[in-house]
Amino acid sequence: MLSALLNENFDLLMDAPDSVPRMRELILQLAVMGKLVPQDKNDEPASALLKRIQAEKEKLIEEGLIKRPKELLPITDDEKPFELPDGWEWVRLGQLGWINPRNAVADQVDVGFLPMALIADGYEGTHGQEFRSWAEVKQGFTHIADGDVVMAKITPCFQNLKSVVVSGLRSGIGAGTTELYVFRPLPKNGPLPQYVLNFVKSSGFVRKGIGQMTGTAGQQRVPKQYFEQSPFPLPPLAEQKRIVEKVDRLMTLCDELEKRQRERDSVQISLNGSAFQSLTTSEDKKSFQVNLKLVRDHFGLLVSRPENVKTVRDTILQLAVMGKLVPQDKNDEPASELLKRIQAEKEKLIEEGKIKRPKELPPISEDEKPFALPDGWEWVRLGEVVTISRGHSKHRPRNDPRLFRNGTIPLVQTGEVARSNGIITETKYFYNDEGLRQSKLWPKGTLVVTIAANIGDAGILELEACFPDSVVGILPYGVTINPRYLLFFFQSVRETIEAFAPATAQKNINVAILSVLAFPLPPLAEQKRIVEKVDRMMALCDAMGEQLVSSQEDGRRLLKSVVAEMAE
Repeated sequence: MLSALLNENFDLLMDAPDSVPRMRELILQLAVMGKLVPQDKNDEPASALLKRIQAEKEKLIEEGLIKRPKELLPITDDEKPFELPDGWEWVRLGQLGWINPRNAVADQVDVGFLPMALIADGYEGTHGQEFRSWAEVKQGFTHIADGDVVMAKITPCFQNLKSVVVSGLRSGIGAGTTELYVFRPLPKNGPLPQYVLNFVKSSGFVRKGIGQMTGTAGQQRVPKQYFEQSPFPLPPLAEQKRIVEKVDRLMTLCDELEKRQRERDSVQISLNGSAFQSLTTSEDKKSFQVNLKLVRDHFGLLVSRPENVKTVRDTILQLAVMGKLVPQDKNDEPASELLKRIQAEKEKLIEEGKIKRPKELPPISEDEKPFALPDGWEWVRLGEVVTISRGHSKHRPRNDPRLFRNGTIPLVQTGEVARSNGIITETKYFYNDEGLRQSKLWPKGTLVVTIAANIGDAGILELEACFPDSVVGILPYGVTINPRYLLFFFQSVRETIEAFAPATAQKNINVAILSVLAFPLPPLAEQKRIVEKVDRMMALCDAMGEQLVSSQEDGRRLLKSVVAEMAE
């Protein structure tokens, strides 16, 4: 049933985040539970292997080669985490060999040395070595030899599965970091080292070990008692060999799948970027239609993960401000006429003393225009068509409780703009009348843009509010520019704005930088169509993102069900 579940849902499993690591985890857990390969009734049972191990131990003790180890307690039923197949036996790891043995070597012998950094993480099971003389490392380090199973005992190395079967040491022996536990099988009858390694990398052993750790934060260690006395599922020797071979084959398959995933993701990222970029760089309508067809025909491949949705959003915004999202209407009042009305409204406000005459801005050069505009549009400096002013917060310190006590007047800060998703409807802090006197109240509909900390974040006020001088308020002259079109513009050029900030710890930009931005001004009627189209498409992006996340969650749930089933 388990194999069928994996085969029938292979694509879903492979698209689930962390699917390959979870499969590796599953493989090892099945291996040590006796569920990875079939049992063979002709195999010599593990009970017979245990007798031979005990006999070999007694012989080595009689010959004076080892001391009689401390007797370990029998394993109780409560300690057994799962039921074993026929022919297997529960034993303690310390019964099958030596824990942390010592080497007897001449000082002048060149040996291998194993620092923690040279032990691979995860399931790779490889290590490097340094070369030392035995005299250098015989004291103050952990003794090791070829065929030993070593396991990191300290956090986070234990959780990162830093464990390996030692091989290829110079002279066949050596030493390593003191943060290792060592299991050395008996020379003739011990369990296969690679099977022991599979056990210490298995999820059940690791999870329980994490719960047994002692020590201070950052210096926690698995106790030696846990390593030595953990219940160990011992299969017949012949089955150990089949398990090791099967695990090796499956891990090789996982390696290949992981490689293919990386290659697929790399190709997808490259294709995704180039395909959507082609829409914003098309030189004429014909090439735009060709590139749009490419995106439509391969949309499922281009947008197959939640993170791909951001590229779609960015492309929508870019196309919106380029005049490529909705068709132009020759009956619309052109932006040149709109500019005249903006200038008239500006002069009226100056004459009424409501604003000062702004400083004249330089004309936009051809080199500053990032793309060609449709007929009826105009390139203008942003400061020519809107007012841009910093917020006010004159009082120091800014967090003086006297400004906020019993306050009811919303205060918008940079973090709230960043989290607003374009519409600011609530704030955490509220000024009272004293707070308002040292600040300024901005009307509903103001576009606010951050110029410090989170530079370039933008949102529209859905309430009257104050804000500090790390935020600017932007207002059109009368009903001449749709605030949401302004918002889309700022969202499309956020990275450009951020690039103006100096490379310092306290990044910020000034109002003058925003004033000289080249702004693509559409006819007012087209602005409305653009806003409606963008809103519809962003809603579709929301739904698409939720669906892709849901698909990934389905994969996660399926993986969990597979792991759960293996314990039944």
